[in-house]
Amino acid sequence: MARGTGAGGVTAVRFGLLGPLEVGGAEGIAGVAAPKQRVILACLALRPNQVVACETLIDALWPDAKPANARMALLNYVARLRRALGPAAERVQTGNGGYRLVIREDAELDHVHALSLEAQARQAVESGDFSRVQSLAESALALWRGEALEDVPCEVLRADCTGAFEALWLRLQELRIDALLGACRFESALSALSSLIVVRPLHEPLYERQLIAFYGAGWRAEALESYRTLRTVLRDALGADPSARMAELHRYVLAGAPIGVLLQVWREAFVPEWVVDEPKAAPDGARPHSQAADPAPQLPRRPHLLIGRDLELKGLTRLLTQGTGTDDCRVAVLTGPAGVGKTSLALAWAHSVGDHFPDGRHHLDLNGFAADGVPLCGDDALAALLDFLGLPPEDIPATPEGRMARYRATTAGRRLLMIFDNARDAAQVRPLLPTGDGCRTLVTSRRSLGGLVALDGAEQITVAPLSAEDSRILLARRLGARRVTGQQPAVEAIAEHCAHLPLALSVAAARAASMAAVPLATLAGQLQARALDVLHIGDDAVSSVRTALSWSYQRLSEPAGYLFRALGLHPGPEITAEAAAALAGIPPHRAATLLDELAAMNLLAEYGEPGRYSMHNLLAALASELLVDASAPEARRAALHRLYDYYLRCAIAADHSFTTMPVNVTADGVPLPPGLKPPVFADERAGIAWAAAEHKVLMSLINHVVAGLESYVWRLSAANSRALVARGRFHDAAKQGRLAQAAALRCGNRAAVGHAHFQIGRALAFSGEFQTARYQLKRALRIQRSLGDEAGQAETDRTLTSCRALAGDGDRRGVEVMAQA
Repeated sequence: MARGTGAGGVTAVRFGLLGPLEVGGAEGIAGVAAPKQRVILACLALRPNQVVACETLIDALWPDAKPANARMALLNYVARLRRALGPAAERVQTGNGGYRLVIREDAELDHVHALSLEAQARQAVESGDFSRVQSLAESALALWRGEALEDVPCEVLRADCTGAFEALWLRLQELRIDALLGACRFESALSALSSLIVVRPLHEPLYERQLIAFYGAGWRAEALESYRTLRTVLRDALGADPSARMAELHRYVLAGAPIGVLLQVWREAFVPEWVVDEPKAAPDGARPHSQAADPAPQLPRRPHLLIGRDLELKGLTRLLTQGTGTDDCRVAVLTGPAGVGKTSLALAWAHSVGDHFPDGRHHLDLNGFAADGVPLCGDDALAALLDFLGLPPEDIPATPEGRMARYRATTAGRRLLMIFDNARDAAQVRPLLPTGDGCRTLVTSRRSLGGLVALDGAEQITVAPLSAEDSRILLARRLGARRVTGQQPAVEAIAEHCAHLPLALSVAAARAASMAAVPLATLAGQLQARALDVLHIGDDAVSSVRTALSWSYQRLSEPAGYLFRALGLHPGPEITAEAAAALAGIPPHRAATLLDELAAMNLLAEYGEPGRYSMHNLLAALASELLVDASAPEARRAALHRLYDYYLRCAIAADHSFTTMPVNVTADGVPLPPGLKPPVFADERAGIAWAAAEHKVLMSLINHVVAGLESYVWRLSAANSRALVARGRFHDAAKQGRLAQAAALRCGNRAAVGHAHFQIGRALAFSGEFQTARYQLKRALRIQRSLGDEAGQAETDRTLTSCRALAGDGDRRGVEVMAQA
């Protein structure tokens, strides 16, 4: 492989061991193809600029049994390695009894570069340049591309080096966290620490940092719990107690010492002269907690735990704190479904940006979605805001117009942050927007508040459910590392059944904590069976997931509420306006409008592409509950009948668009709403595209059919079979055929049973399982002959002949014949 050159004609090259072995240069990055060459290069790179003896290389190449000509074979492998390196071959030099890899600067070898960056970061720690520490540590960590030496086929070599590389990685992680602690970014440090402690539960320095981070963030109880957790883990695993320094940190937390004291103990590893009864003795002028430097902001308390919201926090900072000009963003809207953590995110951010808003930070709950159903009216909101801003009662004007004018005058020229939480709609918020150019407003709502975006220049940030990894971290933080260790399947199931919503995950964790003897797998099973019944704590409405979700439903218009309930019948995972129209018995244009209303309320989310919607499992459970309460069984069955018949008509139309032998099934002809008709496909591409888009829905319909509609299983399967084969989804086609066969047997329809055998056989033939395919096709042929189905016999005969040909000599003409079937 050719390489570029640096100044003076020196070949510029980089070697990477922290992941798959790679060699990079001016022309790009490449791996080393031959396994033996990778072993040699790895051995040399682990000892740069040192001669590695031939015996050492031979032992690495053949750890078990060495060939008789091992030294000659080594010479050949080194020669091939040099050819592979091209102009960089001169870096592999012959030495006294071996070979060495010449490295001219640290950056040419990733693990050496990481060590160099670590050393620079430690120097920056001594000088207190925490921004540089973080930058250097993150640059070093970015050098890891995977497990070190992961494609080097030498277990002994990897075993010798893995510990050192993991220790380096951990030291860099600790340096990054140290930088965050040194800069008093305690919450960011907690986010980084949580995942490290889960995988390294016995590493005491991580608990030291966690205790300091909790305490610095104002969470004293959690800091004390961190110490107790470490003590329990060490005693159970090692029979030991925490170190003297950790115990000292614990005592200072108990005493309520200033955070500066703990930071000094941690950094300098000695006990400062600080006396609990004499705060003046705190070092470096540290002020005890009772002597706050600034008055507390008029905000609710900082959220206890915030996981997985770094991007949203950065987005808020970018929008609302960078600049105070007239053209800058003044209003940001956090929107998302109930229970996703919008308020926690807003408050966590507001607590972190006090320096940007010296004139005050204020929070007002507009009560847009709450149990009493009465949003805060504009005049009451203005009165509260004027009170927040320090106006005495006698100075507040008597009329609404006067109060509005005074509010505008009071906020002009100030740098304020206003948080309007739980807004019902844009009209409720708009009169409350402060007038000063230096003021910023953060609004949270379950609605999208498009009016604020369109008319008031607001920027919108959508708060989505947590990722699977962040859900796991949240549960681990709530339950403790010991409870979740070895319980990954149960933890993942709990997160999935909680729809990855922070509220639901927190309630589930509280339930698990109150049932310490109950396995997490048991809780996961309970959530799968009846999640909304499980996800509540006593009679606390705020912690009830069902109640929180229902407040959104209660704000819907009656038609939108009707459609939401109807969606509880849909097996999922996606729905279109046409399918919703069939389900609800309304015109498609009306269904599209109502789906938009549901999406604006975050009761639905557009899935993948415009016009396709989905709802998470907790909302689907709520919709099903509400539907059962509001409608008779006959009405629900009629709605499902319309839905199945509509999808069957569409599948038949798609089948007819790309075959000369259309499937012989018919729909029931259930009356559809005005304006709803199956699509007309211009060609086979359009038909196959529809089948691909609706694949998951069709599979769900076939898998979750209700009593009385079983015939739709084999009819939908038959109509969709050719589309699956045309798209190469042979396994799905065979699976659908088996479901169709079982349903046809239950219905007593022999013709359908025969066609199901044909579907299975055709799919297996395409996937190369010729013997089983022939068995299925022969069974289909026997049934078709007994029923006098000549067209079916002809189609099965052609497919069987092609299958035999393929099994015999691999003639691809057989596939062409089957593709036409």
